[in-house]
Amino acid sequence: FPSPTSPQPASSLRPIVLQNSIRKAISLLVVRRLSPKVESYVGPYQSGFRRQRSTTDTVWPHKWLIARMHRYYKTFTVLGIDISPAFDTIDRVKLQSVLPEITTLDDVRLVKMLLTKTTLAARHDNYIGTPFETNTGTPQGEALSPVMFIVYLEAALRDRPRPTSPPAQRWAYADDVDFVLKDTAEVDRLKSHALVALTEWFLVIDPEKTELNTLKRAHRSRLVAPGIDGVDDQEQWRKTNKLGSLLGDREDVTRRKILARAAFHNMWSLSRHGCDFTTATCYLCCSTTAASALTKGELEQLESFHGGQLRMLIGIRYSHRISNKALYDRCTVEPLRYRVLRARWGLFGHIMRCPADIPEYRAIVQYFSFSLTAPCLRRPPMSLLRVLHDDLQRLPPSPATPPNLKNLGDLERLRSFATNKTLWKVLTESIVDTCPPPSQSVA
Repeated sequence: FPSPTSPQPASSLRPIVLQNSIRKAISLLVVRRLSPKVESYVGPYQSGFRRQRSTTDTVWPHKWLIARMHRYYKTFTVLGIDISPAFDTIDRVKLQSVLPEITTLDDVRLVKMLLTKTTLAARHDNYIGTPFETNTGTPQGEALSPVMFIVYLEAALRDRPRPTSPPAQRWAYADDVDFVLKDTAEVDRLKSHALVALTEWFLVIDPEKTELNTLKRAHRSRLVAPGIDGVDDQEQWRKTNKLGSLLGDREDVTRRKILARAAFHNMWSLSRHGCDFTTATCYLCCSTTAASALTKGELEQLESFHGGQLRMLIGIRYSHRISNKALYDRCTVEPLRYRVLRARWGLFGHIMRCPADIPEYRAIVQYFSFSLTAPCLRRPPMSLLRVLHDDLQRLPPSPATPPNLKNLGDLERLRSFATNKTLWKVLTESIVDTCPPPSQSVA
């Protein structure tokens, strides 16, 4: 099948292996047997294809890194590489040599059985060519392939020592790997090291998708007028796309409204049911907003956009008018701010319950570790810390919950509190209940 986001030459083709039900069932059983062993082998930096990890987990540390940059006037360099095609270049011999370090010989034999006797055939229109056996790559279309890829990538990155001292931070989701550096002089050395290390394992870095971003706060006295795209020339990092989310919250909201509008009109032309409309638009508007620090104005813009789509859905057009409360009641939905709050505190509680070595939690600890550095003189922009702290400030005083999130002590108290999921859900609902309701204006 051709890749939908790439041109149509042969290099953009992606092989799909069609498997029978028995092979897929065995693949699921092998994944279940390997999961705990893979969890202990793959580093915590990897969020792809792992239990209770998602793309939002990778966006979260980026947002805290931006908060550190704003608060302490620090400069960070983020080198992002993309391995493409990821699944098709895996050397099966090298992969099978790594597996005995992770699991038992019985599991290794099962994996070998699933990786052998795979065939491909070229298809052009209705013509299918002669099948031929393949000895590279993992068969895409089964549950085992992504798990084997993150194991293979981990082995490739372990094969050579890191060239930077101290080692650069790594955040990854499957084949998208980001390296966080404090010195731009280390970029060339790290790129050459990654190129050599991955090439030895037959993994190819896509140069067109390699990104180098410098996170640096623009000084007010040096700000220039925004360009055509509305982004200051000194803060081009705001337009960087990380797993479907732009690093700039304002830019990300604008992009999500465009995507939601396109999805709404596409589904309208397909004459789908109303639940599909609301589900699609809410998902596109709120996806990964758990890791975003939206200002009051940005949140109101998002709700206004969502309300406009709901009015179109139920046929309310000028000169007919309906209040926001009546609109939400009629469509049986709630304002987006409550969905965003539940998503943010649900993700925050999940991070608090995870091991302390995951990048999401370490990013928060590193933010507070910079407290001895002289902060900036003017108030920094909205950040996740301010949003979480303001949510806690709205709660009535209680000895059970910490009223602030200002230092490592408050973070540790919240971490202890989050171990009880029931109490954390009660805390989340209390925060939602104390959230100011949206405007009841009529439109």
